[in-house]
Amino acid sequence: MNKRISAVIVALLLGNFGFSQDDFRQLTFNRITEEDGLSNRHVTAIHQDKRGFIWIGTEDGLNRYDGYGFTIFRPDTAVSDGFQHAWIRCIHEDQQQQLWVSTAQSGLFLYNRKEEKFSYAPGFPEDAMVEEMVEDDEGTLWLAGGYRGHAIVASYDTSTRLWNIRPIISSIDPAMGILPDRDGYYWVPVRDNGFYRWNSRDGSVSENLKQQLGIPFVDKMVADATGTIWMG
Repeated sequence: MNKRISAVIVALLLGNFGFSQDDFRQLTFNRITEEDGLSNRHVTAIHQDKRGFIWIGTEDGLNRYDGYGFTIFRPDTAVSDGFQHAWIRCIHEDQQQQLWVSTAQSGLFLYNRKEEKFSYAPGFPEDAMVEEMVEDDEGTLWLAGGYRGHAIVASYDTSTRLWNIRPIISSIDPAMGILPDRDGYYWVPVRDNGFYRWNSRDGSVSENLKQQLGIPFVDKMVADATGTIWMG
Protein backbone atom coordinates (compact mmCIF):
# COMPACT_ATOMS: atom_id res chain seq x y z
CA MET A 1 0.00 0.00 0.00
CA ASN A 2 1.87 3.06 -1.26
CA LYS A 3 -0.67 5.68 -0.31
CA ARG A 4 0.88 8.20 2.05
CA ILE A 5 -1.01 8.69 5.26
CA SER A 6 -0.11 11.12 8.03
CA ALA A 7 -1.53 10.80 11.51
CA VAL A 8 -1.86 14.19 13.15
CA ILE A 9 -0.78 13.75 16.75
CA VAL A 10 0.66 17.17 17.55
CA ALA A 11 -0.62 20.68 16.94
CA LEU A 12 1.07 22.78 14.26
CA LEU A 13 2.86 25.79 15.71
CA LEU A 14 1.28 28.91 14.29
CA GLY A 15 4.57 30.75 14.69
CA ASN A 16 5.96 28.68 11.86
CA PHE A 17 3.59 30.39 9.46
CA GLY A 18 4.87 33.90 10.12
CA PHE A 19 2.16 35.15 12.47
CA SER A 20 3.22 37.49 15.25
CA GLN A 21 1.57 38.09 18.59
CA ASP A 22 0.56 41.55 17.36
CA ASP A 23 -1.36 39.97 14.48
CA PHE A 24 -3.46 37.97 16.91
CA ARG A 25 -4.07 40.93 19.20
CA GLN A 26 -5.78 42.68 16.28
CA LEU A 27 -8.27 39.86 15.77
CA THR A 28 -11.82 40.41 17.02
CA PHE A 29 -14.52 37.83 17.58
CA ASN A 30 -18.27 38.32 17.80
CA ARG A 31 -20.23 35.84 19.90
CA ILE A 32 -23.73 34.62 19.08
CA THR A 33 -25.44 33.05 22.07
CA GLU A 34 -28.81 31.91 23.31
CA GLU A 35 -29.47 35.52 24.30
CA ASP A 36 -29.34 36.36 20.58
CA GLY A 37 -31.82 33.61 19.73
CA LEU A 38 -29.56 30.59 19.20
CA SER A 39 -31.46 27.46 20.24
CA ASN A 40 -28.59 25.92 22.24
CA ARG A 41 -25.00 26.85 23.05
CA HIS A 42 -23.60 23.40 22.21
CA VAL A 43 -22.91 23.67 18.47
CA THR A 44 -22.46 20.39 16.58
CA ALA A 45 -22.34 21.50 12.91
CA ILE A 46 -22.09 24.70 10.84
CA HIS A 47 -22.72 25.20 7.14
CA GLN A 48 -23.23 28.22 4.88
CA ASP A 49 -25.50 27.46 1.94
CA LYS A 50 -25.23 28.96 -1.54
CA ARG A 51 -27.89 31.53 -0.70
CA GLY A 52 -25.80 32.89 2.14
CA PHE A 53 -27.73 31.49 5.10
CA ILE A 54 -25.71 30.08 7.99
CA TRP A 55 -27.10 26.77 9.25
CA ILE A 56 -26.09 25.96 12.81
CA GLY A 57 -26.76 22.52 14.25
CA THR A 58 -26.90 22.20 18.00
CA GLU A 59 -27.81 19.65 20.64
CA ASP A 60 -31.29 21.18 20.69
CA GLY A 61 -32.37 22.10 17.20
CA LEU A 62 -31.23 23.42 13.84
CA ASN A 63 -30.84 27.18 13.40
CA ARG A 64 -30.98 29.16 10.15
CA TYR A 65 -29.26 32.50 10.60
CA ASP A 66 -29.72 35.35 8.10
CA GLY A 67 -27.37 37.82 9.79
CA TYR A 68 -30.17 39.38 11.81
CA GLY A 69 -32.12 36.60 13.47
CA PHE A 70 -32.80 32.88 13.67
CA THR A 71 -35.36 30.46 12.32
CA ILE A 72 -35.28 27.33 14.48
CA PHE A 73 -36.22 23.81 13.38
CA ARG A 74 -37.01 21.28 16.10
CA PRO A 75 -39.00 18.04 16.36
CA ASP A 76 -42.76 18.58 16.13
CA THR A 77 -45.05 15.82 17.41
CA ALA A 78 -47.66 16.94 14.89
CA VAL A 79 -45.30 16.23 11.96
CA SER A 80 -44.66 12.51 11.48
CA ASP A 81 -41.97 12.79 8.78
CA GLY A 82 -39.99 15.69 10.30
CA PHE A 83 -37.14 15.73 12.81
CA GLN A 84 -37.53 13.04 15.46
CA HIS A 85 -34.46 14.12 17.42
CA ALA A 86 -33.31 17.63 18.27
CA TRP A 87 -29.59 16.80 18.27
CA ILE A 88 -28.17 17.68 14.85
CA ARG A 89 -25.28 15.54 13.60
CA CYS A 90 -24.26 16.95 10.20
CA ILE A 91 -25.34 19.33 7.44
CA HIS A 92 -24.50 19.18 3.74
CA GLU A 93 -25.65 21.05 0.63
CA ASP A 94 -25.06 19.16 -2.62
CA GLN A 95 -24.21 20.47 -6.08
CA GLN A 96 -27.92 20.74 -6.87
CA GLN A 97 -28.38 22.97 -3.80
CA GLN A 98 -30.34 20.32 -1.92
CA LEU A 99 -29.80 20.65 1.81
CA TRP A 100 -29.37 17.40 3.77
CA VAL A 101 -29.39 17.16 7.56
CA SER A 102 -28.93 14.16 9.85
CA THR A 103 -29.95 13.88 13.49
CA ALA A 104 -28.63 11.86 16.40
CA GLN A 105 -29.57 8.19 16.75
CA SER A 106 -31.29 8.04 13.36
CA GLY A 107 -32.75 10.11 10.56
CA LEU A 108 -31.66 11.74 7.31
CA PHE A 109 -33.74 14.69 6.17
CA LEU A 110 -34.09 16.81 3.05
CA TYR A 111 -35.08 20.47 3.15
CA ASN A 112 -38.06 21.71 1.16
CA ARG A 113 -37.19 25.37 0.55
CA LYS A 114 -40.64 26.25 -0.78
CA GLU A 115 -42.46 24.91 2.28
CA GLU A 116 -39.56 25.63 4.67
CA LYS A 117 -39.67 22.21 6.29
CA PHE A 118 -37.57 19.06 6.61
CA SER A 119 -38.84 15.59 5.68
CA TYR A 120 -37.29 12.14 5.66
CA ALA A 121 -34.99 11.65 2.67
CA PRO A 122 -36.95 9.54 0.13
CA GLY A 123 -35.75 5.95 -0.10
CA PHE A 124 -33.28 6.14 2.77
CA PRO A 125 -34.01 3.98 5.86
CA GLU A 126 -35.56 6.06 8.60
CA ASP A 127 -33.74 4.06 11.29
CA ALA A 128 -30.27 4.45 9.76
CA MET A 129 -27.71 6.68 11.49
CA VAL A 130 -25.66 9.21 9.48
CA GLU A 131 -22.45 10.59 10.95
CA GLU A 132 -20.89 12.28 7.91
CA MET A 133 -21.78 13.36 4.37
CA VAL A 134 -19.37 14.11 1.51
CA GLU A 135 -19.75 14.57 -2.24
CA ASP A 136 -17.32 13.30 -4.87
CA ASP A 137 -16.29 14.98 -8.13
CA GLU A 138 -19.08 13.23 -10.04
CA GLY A 139 -21.72 14.66 -7.73
CA THR A 140 -22.42 11.40 -5.90
CA LEU A 141 -23.40 11.95 -2.28
CA TRP A 142 -21.65 9.56 0.14
CA LEU A 143 -22.74 8.92 3.71
CA ALA A 144 -21.05 7.17 6.62
CA GLY A 145 -23.04 5.78 9.53
CA GLY A 146 -24.71 2.73 10.98
CA TYR A 147 -27.67 0.53 10.12
CA ARG A 148 -29.03 -2.57 11.82
CA GLY A 149 -25.82 -3.89 13.34
CA HIS A 150 -23.42 -2.74 10.65
CA ALA A 151 -21.09 0.18 10.07
CA ILE A 152 -22.12 1.34 6.61
CA VAL A 153 -21.37 3.65 3.72
CA ALA A 154 -24.16 4.70 1.41
CA SER A 155 -24.25 6.51 -1.92
CA TYR A 156 -26.99 8.52 -3.58
CA ASP A 157 -27.17 8.78 -7.36
CA THR A 158 -28.67 12.18 -8.13
CA SER A 159 -29.65 11.12 -11.66
CA THR A 160 -31.57 7.97 -10.67
CA ARG A 161 -32.38 9.18 -7.12
CA LEU A 162 -31.55 5.73 -5.78
CA TRP A 163 -29.59 4.77 -2.65
CA ASN A 164 -26.98 2.04 -2.43
CA ILE A 165 -26.17 0.96 1.12
CA ARG A 166 -23.01 -1.08 1.69
CA PRO A 167 -21.97 -2.69 4.99
CA ILE A 168 -18.32 -2.26 5.93
CA ILE A 169 -18.15 -4.47 9.04
CA SER A 170 -20.56 -5.93 11.58
CA SER A 171 -20.56 -3.39 14.38
CA ILE A 172 -22.92 -1.76 16.82
CA ASP A 173 -20.79 1.36 16.35
CA PRO A 174 -21.25 3.46 13.20
CA ALA A 175 -18.76 4.51 10.57
CA MET A 176 -17.74 8.02 11.52
CA GLY A 177 -16.45 9.30 8.19
CA ILE A 178 -15.69 8.51 4.57
CA LEU A 179 -12.90 9.94 2.42
CA PRO A 180 -12.21 9.02 -1.23
CA ASP A 181 -8.62 8.95 -2.46
CA ARG A 182 -7.11 9.26 -5.93
CA ASP A 183 -6.86 5.50 -6.39
CA GLY A 184 -10.59 4.88 -6.07
CA TYR A 185 -10.50 3.66 -2.49
CA TYR A 186 -12.50 5.03 0.43
CA TRP A 187 -11.09 5.40 3.94
CA VAL A 188 -13.59 4.64 6.69
CA PRO A 189 -13.06 4.98 10.45
CA VAL A 190 -15.49 3.11 12.71
CA ARG A 191 -16.15 4.43 16.20
CA ASP A 192 -14.18 2.36 18.77
CA ASN A 193 -13.78 -0.36 16.15
CA GLY A 194 -10.85 0.54 13.92
CA PHE A 195 -10.02 2.01 10.57
CA TYR A 196 -10.61 0.45 7.14
CA ARG A 197 -9.98 0.96 3.44
CA TRP A 198 -12.96 0.06 1.26
CA ASN A 199 -12.76 -0.76 -2.44
CA SER A 200 -15.87 0.63 -4.12
CA ARG A 201 -15.25 -1.36 -7.29
CA ASP A 202 -15.41 -4.87 -5.84
CA GLY A 203 -16.76 -4.17 -2.34
CA SER A 204 -13.72 -5.60 -0.56
CA VAL A 205 -12.67 -4.24 2.81
CA SER A 206 -9.12 -4.19 4.16
CA GLU A 207 -8.09 -5.63 7.50
CA ASN A 208 -8.34 -3.30 10.47
CA LEU A 209 -5.56 -0.72 10.01
CA LYS A 210 -5.72 0.61 13.57
CA GLN A 211 -2.35 -0.82 14.65
CA GLN A 212 -0.52 0.41 11.56
CA LEU A 213 -1.98 3.86 12.09
CA GLY A 214 -0.66 4.13 15.63
CA ILE A 215 -3.46 6.24 17.11
CA PRO A 216 -6.47 4.89 19.06
CA PHE A 217 -9.18 6.28 16.78
CA VAL A 218 -9.77 8.61 13.84
CA ASP A 219 -12.19 11.50 14.18
CA LYS A 220 -11.38 13.73 11.18
CA MET A 221 -9.75 13.19 7.78
CA VAL A 222 -8.73 15.41 4.89
CA ALA A 223 -6.75 14.94 1.68
CA ASP A 224 -4.38 17.71 0.63
CA ALA A 225 -3.45 18.83 -2.90
CA THR A 226 -0.73 16.17 -3.18
CA GLY A 227 -3.10 13.32 -2.32
CA THR A 228 -1.67 12.83 1.16
CA ILE A 229 -4.37 11.93 3.68
CA TRP A 230 -4.22 13.63 7.06
CA MET A 231 -6.16 12.29 10.00
CA GLY A 232 -6.39 12.78 13.72
